[in-house]
Amino acid sequence: MKKELKQGNEYFIINIEEPYAIEIFEVLKRGQIAKDEWPEGDISFEEWQEQTFGDDRREELREMYNYRSGM
Repeated sequence: MKKELKQGNEYFIINIEEPYAIEIFEVLKRGQIAKDEWPEGDISFEEWQEQTFGDDRREELREMYNYRSGM
């Protein structure tokens, strides 16, 4: 889920391409589920990426692959 940043709050941002991103996701998911603020249910990191970024994410990956392939 994408959320708007709230004025006055402090945030911590991570790159979801980092190897530790899945662990961070699991911690955040557990915390949000405990607060009853995780409408997605018990989904995996990959499912969350698809729901959150969908077509935008697929296009990014396609462009990255094409760049690396020299296409």
